[in-house]
Formats: sequence, structure tokens, C-alpha cells
Amino acid sequence: SQRPPATPSQRPPAVPSAAPLRRGAGDDEDREHGPANEHEYFTAWSSSQADSHCEPHFTALFLQHLPVTYSREVLLQTLNAEGFACAFDFVYVPVDLITMSCSGTAFINFRTHDDAVRAVQHFSGFTRWLHSESTEICRASWSNFCQGLKAHIERYRNSPVMHEKVANICKPMIFNLGVPVPFPAPTKRLRVPRQRGKTSQRGRGGKAEEVGEEEC
Repeated sequence: SQRPPATPSQRPPAVPSAAPLRRGAGDDEDREHGPANEHEYFTAWSSSQADSHCEPHFTALFLQHLPVTYSREVLLQTLNAEGFACAFDFVYVPVDLITMSCSGTAFINFRTHDDAVRAVQHFSGFTRWLHSESTEICRASWSNFCQGLKAHIERYRNSPVMHEKVANICKPMIFNLGVPVPFPAPTKRLRVPRQRGKTSQRGRGGKAEEVGEEEC
């Protein structure tokens, strides 16, 4: 049976692609919304509702619980091995720029809605990780941030993660029938991504503060 449309309370607050996010109370410096914030924002929202709504035009998935040893290249190998070669046109695996370890998440856009439906069903509960003995159980859901190749390009082309000082393996990729193609050039000057650590430390105000992850 068809699921009823999600009510506003079931959806996470909209985050425009260029909208600034605040660091937190007492900090007057804005930071541009980017890949690392996207991961933090999504996981802060109730993950139990992540796949509660799907539109006929949806093509993008959000994968969670990937092995920390996974990289963009290994995820591409996994997609191809599991029967999705040439079915996707965008892949991004957020990486900690200090440790170079996977954040455990990935964003994938598929060429068609049917391919995306097949993928969300296939990778829900997936455990056949390549080159890893991880027992992580994958969770696949519809992305609440971007849908479609064009939206992903516009979201990331001006992101600090595309800066020349960031290693290529840390960047999103786009494809045409399985063949990598150059990411469109940025439309403005890119700033170098600041970095935060994963270790929680106590700041001056006594609040836990994350340091070391890419801050975009």
C-alpha cells in the first residue's frame, strides 16, 4: 500500500544549500553548510523517520553504518559488485580530513527512480562489505538534503571539500554511465576547510565540543 505523505513534523527542517549554520550559543561566527554539517544535521534528527517519505522523482539515497575502513573507491567497487554499475551518477563518502577514516555515511544519486528504489531495498540490512570484516549493518534511506544530479552539483561545487588542498579521494564524484567525469568548476573562490577532531573535549564554557572533523 502507498505510504501517506509525511507531515511537517515528520520531516527534518529544510536546510537550503547555501544557508549558513551557527556553531552554537555564544559563538558569533557563521560557517557555510557543507558535507560534515550535513552528516551531523541528519544524524541529530530522528533517524527512525528518515525513510518515511518518498516522492516519485526521488533518486538520492543516504547510507549509514558503513565500515570506518571504507573509502569512496571501495564503495564504488561495492556498488558495481552488487549490480549497480552504471546506475549511479553521483557518489560522496564524507571523510575525516585528519584521520582519513570514513564517517560511516555516503550520499549516492541514481540515474533513475527505479534504480534508487532497487538500491534502497538492496542496501537496507546489507552486510557484504568488501575488504572488511566489519559486522556493521547498513541502513539505506532517502536523502532529505538533495535529490537529483543537478542539485548535488550545485550543493558541492562551491563547498570547501572541493578545494585544491583537499585530497581527491575525499571529494564527491560524478559519473556518466559509469565513467567518471570532471566536476563542474566552482562559481566562487573556495575557502580551505577548517578541521575538527572527533575527540570530545570540554571547552571553556564546560560544554562538550567536537574537534577534528572537516568543517565546511
